Amino acid sequence: MKINKLRLLYGKEFWQELEELIKNSQERVFVISAYVNKDSYLWLQSLIPKNVFSLLLCREDSGYIPDCALTVSKNSLHGKLYLVDDAIIIGSQNLANFGKEGEYNIRLNFSEEMATAFLYQALLKIIENEDIASEPVDATFLEFFSDECPFCGNAPLPDPFTITSCPVYDYPGFVSEADCSALAGEEGGCKYCCPENKKPLGEIYACDNAGCGLGINSETLSLVYHAITPPTNEMKQKAREFLRLYNFIAQKRSDSSDIIKKLDLIGKVYKTSIQRDEFNFIDKF
Repeated sequence: MKINKLRLLYGKEFWQELEELIKNSQERVFVISAYVNKDSYLWLQSLIPKNVFSLLLCREDSGYIPDCALTVSKNSLHGKLYLVDDAIIIGSQNLANFGKEGEYNIRLNFSEEMATAFLYQALLKIIENEDIASEPVDATFLEFFSDECPFCGNAPLPDPFTITSCPVYDYPGFVSEADCSALAGEEGGCKYCCPENKKPLGEIYACDNAGCGLGINSETLSLVYHAITPPTNEMKQKAREFLRLYNFIAQKRSDSSDIIKKLDLIGKVYKTSIQRDEFNFIDKF
């Protein structure tokens, strides 16, 4: 891993650095702060360029909570993290400027993918003790499948009404028409099956064998897997962590799918290690 920039920020240096970063931001500003002061929040918002996405996550007992903020219980968050494009500042400074000189922070610069993975791991840890299930996933999650697989980024995706069961494998395994065509014999199925025994599964939004083989049943809103090459238990667990994060945001905001996109959490980021081994997560990118 290459860190392009690392700098210790002490006292008011933090505010000077944050101001410069935000004024020059181009894509995203995401602040995680246990406590927030109204004046500091409004100051920060005044610096963000017009077309840059911004979001705040704070504790439910923060002194000030904007209507648009994500909140977590007081036992879930004490840390502070400021993401501005691909720069991250972590340390002791809440988004509350009371002129204290004893606060210290570190600025780190990564590639965009690394910064996103860093943020993703932090979010998974923050919501670890929140009362949120991964399934059923909020129905708005299905919107992602119109463009690409939200788990791995594969595109194009099969028509959700052409997904079927595979006679050779037990449900919940699924196959797409493209999967079967790739192995098709004269009877329209692979050599192991009778095509007439394939059963339509209804409306399944899925990534087929060309990608990760993960999907969502639109009726149950639960995770389903590819029949022929199913994902490992580890990948299923990582997928559920991703769905749990989505449900957390969806419970707080009606624009959850837009938030996930703006933070660049769509695609292969879900493969990030949930074990948080020493920087091993970067091997996934």
